[in-house]
Amino acid sequence: MRKYLPESCEKSKPGAPEKLTEREMITLVNIVSKDPSRSAPKLADMMNYGWENKIRPQTVRGVLKEQNFKAKKKIKRATTYRSSSSREILMGKNSRALDLR
Repeated sequence: MRKYLPESCEKSKPGAPEKLTEREMITLVNIVSKDPSRSAPKLADMMNYGWENKIRPQTVRGVLKEQNFKAKKKIKRATTYRSSSSREILMGKNSRALDLR
């Protein structure tokens, strides 16, 4: 029976149905393109506010990964102290901490 079916028949994909429609995915990609500094939890909250279906941050990450967006982490740099006055501001004038000179 299977060999008589036309080749153009679409096979259904296994697993759960997609959470987002094509239009919602495009909207998400446009938002990230305009402001890439937004995090996945913030994007999920923003999308949950206006739409019927609720999505999680992991869903947002998955959609962005499919669209070839890469996550970038902030670079944490060590704090350098240049003058004694900045040490006093950060540690307090009367603190008994170790002197960093």
